Amino acid sequence: MASNYFVGYILKEQNNIIALSIGMKKPWINGMEYYIDQFCVKSELQGKGIGSQFLKLIEREIQAEKMNAIMLNTESGFPSENFYLKNGFQLVGGLITLIK
Repeated sequence: MASNYFVGYILKEQNNIIALSIGMKKPWINGMEYYIDQFCVKSELQGKGIGSQFLKLIEREIQAEKMNAIMLNTESGFPSENFYLKNGFQLVGGLITLIK
């Protein structure tokens, strides 16, 4: 959180955190992006549209902060893949994930 590139958002209901998004500003070909490292909604509230609403709030905020895109990685075949596709994210052809 002490990094100049850290970006985090929380969604609260009264005093309870119900969703969070933790990531960073990341330079990319078309300018600065918001790279989401962790995104979650409280498990008992999933499937009620809260995550989609939260993403819309984040999109408005990153535009105000002069970031032009949201980028993330998720597991293929997991419910999160369908969630992101439903919310307008697209698979980027030609990219692969490598780890060592």
